[in-house]
Amino acid sequence: MSSLRAFAARQSRVRTAVLVIFAQLVTFGCTPGVIFYGDQALRAVVPDSEEFARALQRAADDSGHKLALEWDPSTELTAAWLEDRLAQTDAPLVVLSPYFSLFASDLADTHTELNFIGFGGGASGRANLTRVVFDRVPAMRDAGSLVRTWEDAGADRKAAALFLTDSETRRAELDTLADSYRGEGSEGIRVNRFSAPPDRETVRRVIRDLRAEGVNAFLVFIGPSNRSALEVLQSEAVVFATDFASGATSLGDAVLFSVENHMDTGLTAALNATSAGGGGTVTALSVIEIGGAYADPQFG
Repeated sequence: MSSLRAFAARQSRVRTAVLVIFAQLVTFGCTPGVIFYGDQALRAVVPDSEEFARALQRAADDSGHKLALEWDPSTELTAAWLEDRLAQTDAPLVVLSPYFSLFASDLADTHTELNFIGFGGGASGRANLTRVVFDRVPAMRDAGSLVRTWEDAGADRKAAALFLTDSETRRAELDTLADSYRGEGSEGIRVNRFSAPPDRETVRRVIRDLRAEGVNAFLVFIGPSNRSALEVLQSEAVVFATDFASGATSLGDAVLFSVENHMDTGLTAALNATSAGGGGTVTALSVIEIGGAYADPQFG
């Protein structure tokens, strides 16, 4: 009989513990799900899509969330697939890739039951949309110093910058890079400024003229025209620095360094903001990643 009473007592304690756990879940709620929707343009520049997914999951874990990642299977950049997925998702928090973030404001208006995190753009004024903006100024300060150090390490090394200055933000980035390069009393770096993305022929002509002046390293920050510039520079067998090149294995050892926006860092900042209410804009820092050409003695 005593053993039956002991068993009954244990069962009672188990039931009590289950009820307590259930009460806690009802009181505090379950951790909301997070889903990241990516496009093929992003996937093409991600060195390892599995590691990219793990990095995003670690960022979500740090904020107490569980994350799933889905890629648009189509190479055509439209919002059609995304609209279809949003109509079916059970996740209350949706993270959009940089391309899909172009539609973030409209999506937030249409799907008011969801909360969105987008990359890029200004404050939207929507309570269910948090935007992540990357601050590149500290990275550009590092870039200027790195280029100057690289030049000083070889007698024949000479660098120039191609820079898109179509906004106050981009002009501030260039000013920071130039000031960091100049240092104390030295002459400044050669800069070609563009108020709008240059076309392919303009890019080719500018690079050809700079090469004739002995330039053998280029800092290429001209937005959508980067691709044209890098194609020319690869054919010229010179080195360069740019942005978002860490995933481009085809560039090989020609990269001095790259300015990168780590999306997991931005996601952490955004998730922390949404837990405090959501909406508005959060800032994450871009970083410099050193490329194989930086310490290569064959240049200079």
